[in-house]
Amino acid sequence: IKTSISDQVDILSWIKHPHLLNVIGASTDALALIYEYLPSGTLEDWLNKKDGTPLLPWNIRTRIFAEICSTLLFLHSLGAVHGNLDPSNILLDSDLHVKVGGFGIARVHATLDEANSHYRDPELTSHDLPTSKSDVYSLGIIILQLLTGKPALRIAMYVQKAVSAGRLHMILDQTAGVWPFIEAVELANLGLKCCEVFWEGRPDMHSEVWKVLEQVSSTAMEVVDKPTSLPRQDIKEPPAHFVCPISQ
Repeated sequence: IKTSISDQVDILSWIKHPHLLNVIGASTDALALIYEYLPSGTLEDWLNKKDGTPLLPWNIRTRIFAEICSTLLFLHSLGAVHGNLDPSNILLDSDLHVKVGGFGIARVHATLDEANSHYRDPELTSHDLPTSKSDVYSLGIIILQLLTGKPALRIAMYVQKAVSAGRLHMILDQTAGVWPFIEAVELANLGLKCCEVFWEGRPDMHSEVWKVLEQVSSTAMEVVDKPTSLPRQDIKEPPAHFVCPISQ
């Protein structure tokens, strides 16, 4: 196992991406990888509102989806998979941008922790290696969690029932603010597709998942950044002596 950790550090030392957590060392005695420190904690902390963690606005959540997806696409382009994605190893920096950690942990340990079993590809047996479609599944669970604020256990079933009954608006996480309904529907449908039990039913990460998340994230940031005009009643007419007499 010590050799496995050393090999993992060697691999991670040259894999660089803006949203991939940097490995700065390892302890072979403690069988631990040492990562850079991120001040804003994990996505799990934000979901559980741990230690007075502030609320996470809906537009930031859409950006988080896109940043996680871009990181997974990068790993997949190298012929690698994350294989251990869950909110506990998704960290946030001071500006709430994503840093994905935990890459390679599934390879070091023979079995995965029960704590993240709800994010684990249901098609995998205990001896199977994860695939890119396993990452799609994990991302789908995270999308549905951030959309609703609910725990991961049976969340796909919970959201599917709400969507089928036309009640999606009733289960959206209101602590995130007012979700734009069209984007919320897109995210819910995407998350549900990602959480299909069988691999062949899940969407392709690049052509389908990234396409939706990039568009939703871009739209969300445009809405937030768009300057607002003053209400009509707040715009006062200028005094008469400031108005040109010819125009009167």
